[in-house]
Amino acid sequence: MDRYKKTAHVASDSAPSEAWLFAQAILGKPIPRIVSPEAKARAKRRLAAE
Repeated sequence: MDRYKKTAHVASDSAPSEAWLFAQAILGKPIPRIVSPEAKARAKRRLAAE
């Protein structure tokens, strides 16, 4: 049993926190494009209709 091992639950549909965005900017890492769940569903329906 490893009591110090913790895994963070990160949902792919949730927006990153302000702290995470700030850390990425400080580290010089690219910030991913944030897409709302509604826009993602709309794009999926549009592709399915074609």
